[in-house]
Amino acid sequence: MSIRDPAELSRSELVRWVKEVLRRYGVRPSRKLGQHFLVEPSLLRDIERFGDLRRDDIVFEIGGGTGVLTAFLAFRVKHVITIEIDRRLVEALRELSSALGNVEVIEGDVLEYELPRVNKIVADIPYSITSPLLEKLLLEWRGRYEVAVLTLQHEVGERLIAVPGTKEYGRLTVFCNLFSEVTYLRRIPRSFFYPIPEVDSALIKIVPRSDVPEFNYSNFRDLVTYLFTQRNKLVKKVLTEYIKSRDLRISVDELPSELVNKRVRDLRPLDFIELVKHLKRT
Repeated sequence: MSIRDPAELSRSELVRWVKEVLRRYGVRPSRKLGQHFLVEPSLLRDIERFGDLRRDDIVFEIGGGTGVLTAFLAFRVKHVITIEIDRRLVEALRELSSALGNVEVIEGDVLEYELPRVNKIVADIPYSITSPLLEKLLLEWRGRYEVAVLTLQHEVGERLIAVPGTKEYGRLTVFCNLFSEVTYLRRIPRSFFYPIPEVDSALIKIVPRSDVPEFNYSNFRDLVTYLFTQRNKLVKKVLTEYIKSRDLRISVDELPSELVNKRVRDLRPLDFIELVKHLKRT
């Protein structure tokens, strides 16, 4: 089986690649799994450029799919570890792996796996797992990779770079800005995927920060998640409920007034760290 470098193929040829894999392995793309497959050569080259892919890289690909991106990576880096949840596509990827020689295929749900020993991550993230997967990247896997280049829904990309007080600003924004440097690289037309999704996507680059202050990450995640369930209320009111529900031995009146008198949506990322440091669990 001879595999051509996907970067040398046209969009129509990549569409044929995807259709042939789907036909051969009896796969009907699932909306639930977010199965929209990349078929645009220029986007492949953007991933290479922004990820600064090098011959000695070991890359973790999340969602191998029909193998277009897998093969593209394999032509450029030392080793690719790709994870795929759809058993039929796992079979296709294993056939591809046999032909390429530097691809390892894992069958399973990425949310249930630990990050392998890699230095870079590339992922086309389905909307259904965007939040938990980003939390893994930003919290659990922080410091264990150099850079991640992701495609995700355009509206999610906007949320990652939002500023306090805006409707896009939320829990993921706080996590991203505290734990990494996030760059919105480009908007991706929906026509770059097959089958064509209903919305545009975004190309995002995440570089983990090395200067994150020390604090209890579990408590931090719990606090931020709770507060943003009532994002338009005063911090004082939401924290009163939080303190009671978590049986904490502290009064909201003991917390910095300049923070508790803001609305949740107006808190800066560092404000959440300040709050969690004051909240001592029993």
